[in-house]
This record gives sequence, C-alpha cells and structure tokens, in this order.
Amino acid sequence: MKSQKERMLAGELYVANDAELSRENHRAKRLVREFKPNHGRTAGRTATIIDGHVPQNRGWRLH
Repeated sequence: MKSQKERMLAGELYVANDAELSRENHRAKRLVREFKPNHGRTAGRTATIIDGHVPQNRGWRLH
C-alpha cells in the first residue's frame, strides 16, 4: 500500500492531513521563515544552508 506522500507525488487522491505530510508542511513553513530576506546573511551563506536541505542526488547546485 502506498503512503499518502507517494499517492500525492503520483498525482493520485491522498489524505492531506497525514502525519508525514503535516510534518513536512511544518518544516517547509519553518524553512520559508528562516530564509526570508534581511536576516543578515550573505548570499553564499544562504546557499550553503540551502545545500544542506537539498538532496544531493538530484544534481541541483545553488552556488
């Protein structure tokens, strides 16, 4: 049986208030607050922090 996250990513119907999805939603909101402009960080420091949250196997490079 697929998890609700797997169903969501597959474009299927899913239960949005699933515990895993809720945790990820709260984490995303926290990260958005953390990365708002004017927190006194340089662009390089922000990119370093973001790199820590982006899975390396996706090949994304932020700086």
